[in-house]
Amino acid sequence: LVKWLHSSAQLAASLLPRAQVVVWTNAAGANFTQTACPSCGARIIFFDADLLAAVDAWATAADPPGAEARRGGGENRHSLPLRTSFGSRTALLKWQAVRHVEYRLIFLTDADVDIYGGPGAVGRNAAWQAAAQRAWSEGVERLLASHTELVASADHESPVNTGVLL
Repeated sequence: LVKWLHSSAQLAASLLPRAQVVVWTNAAGANFTQTACPSCGARIIFFDADLLAAVDAWATAADPPGAEARRGGGENRHSLPLRTSFGSRTALLKWQAVRHVEYRLIFLTDADVDIYGGPGAVGRNAAWQAAAQRAWSEGVERLLASHTELVASADHESPVNTGVLL
């Protein structure tokens, strides 16, 4: 999360000057974020209580407490095709993004996504920065003009890979 905070702040400042770094989290995540990178200027938004309740209700319905005792060792751990693993719960919490209509565009990434492309990307030169700035600003304008509502890639476990959403 620390690297993600710093990279996101750098992206917002250098490539997208109108951008804002937002962290959707709980109280523990908010404290960590503010301690780890106070200079990143991240806006902290707590997960909506109704969304948290809906995700918990889904997880309980998908894999009710005590269901494991009723299944044999070789049976599927989950009663629905979607998994109730941490990753699935986290993916569902990303619905938080759709309620934030104050933003024209949201570029949502997981904390383990390296938006600068790994170790070789450190210290990109001015030409790279300028090309990236053009690509983002022109691409964002084209995307907004297209009325496209979501850009994402497929995932082997779900219809959409929620690690990177635009």
